[in-house]
Amino acid sequence: MQFANSGPRGSELQKALHQKLLQAFQDGRATAYRLASSERRTPCILAEWQEGNGELEFVTLLHGRWAKGPEQVRVTTWRELPGQSYELDEIAEMEEAAPAEDVSVLVDGESVAGTLHRGADPDSWQVRTAVGDARILVVGTGEVGELALETVEDIAPALEARRALLDSLGRP
Repeated sequence: MQFANSGPRGSELQKALHQKLLQAFQDGRATAYRLASSERRTPCILAEWQEGNGELEFVTLLHGRWAKGPEQVRVTTWRELPGQSYELDEIAEMEEAAPAEDVSVLVDGESVAGTLHRGADPDSWQVRTAVGDARILVVGTGEVGELALETVEDIAPALEARRALLDSLGRP
């Protein structure tokens, strides 16, 4: 969430949201996954996150260029919150495009069952899997290959990468 052109109050709100996100990870109330270290060719940037009823609902981490393209992979982690039925838009769009394929995903070194959907554009794909109550969606283009994910222990570097990127674009 950005507070562009909102002055000091917007900056304060943004800092408070960032601190709340950092605290959720430090307290163990938030879980996120990213491409495993051996898979990453580019930095990991916090793309977006959302709260629902005061609880962290989802976190999306971006690997690759900020603009969508062939070198971008997004990893979204979410969990169902009580009284809510959360579904990502990307899931429904891909499920309509082609039949699913069963795949195996390495998550923290363990093999986990997943589902691969290819998009209307044959180069686009998404893989869905789950670990405990965490739901994971990996969206990319090009060859899927063997997918390996790891738990994000500290969200601060991804948040700092986001701040640096937005600063470089002249956005608060």
